[in-house]
Amino acid sequence: MKAAVHPPKEWAFFIREIREFFDFRGFLEVFTPSLVEAGAFENALDPLKVSSVTESAELHTSPEIEMKALLSTCPEPIFQICKCFRDDPDTSIHFKEFTMLEFYRPHCTYEDTRRDMKELLETLSKKPLSFEEKSIDQLFREKTGMQLAQLQSSGNFLRKAQEIGITSLSPSDTWEDIFFRVMIEKIEPSLPEDRPVIVYDYPASVSTLSQPKGDFWGERFEIFWRGMELCNGATELLSEELLKKRYAFESAERKKIGKTPHPFPNRLSQALKNLPPCSGVAVGLDRLFWALKP
Repeated sequence: MKAAVHPPKEWAFFIREIREFFDFRGFLEVFTPSLVEAGAFENALDPLKVSSVTESAELHTSPEIEMKALLSTCPEPIFQICKCFRDDPDTSIHFKEFTMLEFYRPHCTYEDTRRDMKELLETLSKKPLSFEEKSIDQLFREKTGMQLAQLQSSGNFLRKAQEIGITSLSPSDTWEDIFFRVMIEKIEPSLPEDRPVIVYDYPASVSTLSQPKGDFWGERFEIFWRGMELCNGATELLSEELLKKRYAFESAERKKIGKTPHPFPNRLSQALKNLPPCSGVAVGLDRLFWALKP
């Protein structure tokens, strides 16, 4: 298993700057367990399993669930820098072990944390940056001619995707499979690399723990820069009922591809009883470090 290795002095200064950024803004640094009962929620994520003679657990894919449990009892801005683990193939920009920054603001929306991310990127860049901001709906219309809200059946979406040259699809692929394939082949390569691009308002079905925005969209955003996705943020889901529905959906998707469903996130379900309205962001720090050194 590989992990990113960075020049030690530069990496130490980079991490210190991030801590200073959040400390100056009144965030409390927190520390939560890495070894947990439920290490992932989304069907596409695979946690690393840890087993002993008497019990089994998982290494978290992000500290989200445990941080929300904290936020439900301590409703103030919090952040954490920690190691995370995902059982994915290693690539040039992703390893099974990586470093994540995650932060939450109570009584805020994803518009507030988008501003936080802009300020963080400019602080670390030490210069003003020109940000481009577009909704997923805008990008799909401009780059593919598709109107996602009118393609809510996977069959119609598949036909449209094939019409624009997406050949790596089959009739068994889900709506979400098709969405991500179009993103990878048509949308992401078209984004400028010389400036950060904020992409917002994703379809609700790929915004699993995000607050809905109408019937089709979710209050979620990502930032792309230098050809990499740097972060994923959202106005956080507060409904236990919707959490259970989305868990059932994610579990069914895992079964379709022959994988065992994730354990139900009891800690998160309990946290939602007292979680204040809030927004959070998860940032891949290895990728951000590389993006700042093009």
